Amino acid sequence: SYTGSVAQLVVRVSGDGRAQETAVVAPLVPVRTCVDDDFELDHGFARAPGGTATTGMWERATPVQTTWNGQVMQPGTQTTPGGSNCWVTQANPGTSVGSFDVDGGYTDLHTPVMDLSHLPLASVAFDVHYAESAANDALQVSCSLDGGASWQQLYATTAATGGWQRLELPLPAPLSDQVVVRVRAQDLAPSLVEAAVDGFEILAPAPDGAVTVLGSGELGTGLRIGMNGPVGGLLLPVGALGLGPGLTAPGVGGTLLLDPNTVALFPLQVIAASSYAAIELPIPVQGGLIGVPVAFQTVVVANGSIAFGGNATVVTLQ
Repeated sequence: SYTGSVAQLVVRVSGDGRAQETAVVAPLVPVRTCVDDDFELDHGFARAPGGTATTGMWERATPVQTTWNGQVMQPGTQTTPGGSNCWVTQANPGTSVGSFDVDGGYTDLHTPVMDLSHLPLASVAFDVHYAESAANDALQVSCSLDGGASWQQLYATTAATGGWQRLELPLPAPLSDQVVVRVRAQDLAPSLVEAAVDGFEILAPAPDGAVTVLGSGELGTGLRIGMNGPVGGLLLPVGALGLGPGLTAPGVGGTLLLDPNTVALFPLQVIAASSYAAIELPIPVQGGLIGVPVAFQTVVVANGSIAFGGNATVVTLQ
């Protein structure tokens, strides 16, 4: 009769007068895509300020292949079928392989701040291409749970990938509403360094009705609204100008968490085998929108019942 999506377990090992406990979070439902980004549109990923590299800074662009001693340094492809863009360390190939690779320091790629507090656990996954001529500069992936004030390293390697590879990394728990993932490419010792990232996803044992938003809220960018639900069911995305007091509706399970006076409905989404659907919401460039909070929730229609999703998420336009 346990209804949670994960079980919190403690494993205790003892012997020879010693004991050690380890916390284990076991998912009880399938892991799903919660939100994704192929980087064809701008959802708020950005090169972080403060990088010390003089060339090879991160940019969202179409990569152009460069080679060194038969090794592909910058890839000439990305991984989105029919797409053209990825995040790459300066796409300009220059007059030689070393013209615009990462030089003289580091450059950081940041995700927008993500509210993942509704997820019991999650992983970040993305395609990565990393080339390093001397194996002396590490590509690093880190995570912040406080909007970038502090960081925990998730991954580091000095080994070239030899092409595009899929990377999946567990995020530290408990997750918050201020999660940022950082990818750092750096050249701290003399070498050729190139990196590229594509096909971003947040993966989690998300419950039916969960909504996860990817976007900075900056005017002129877009919000990607990711939703989860039962296969074959319907999801109705709901938006509003902020949260409300929490209301119920006759014949509808759960609670409306949004401001009832400004609710807007988006097109119904049919849930396919992935248990995931997403919609795009472009943010117009209108100065009067700065500071406006926009909130999102879902309504799940499945098996003859209708219910509000269990979480809402808010993005403040800027």
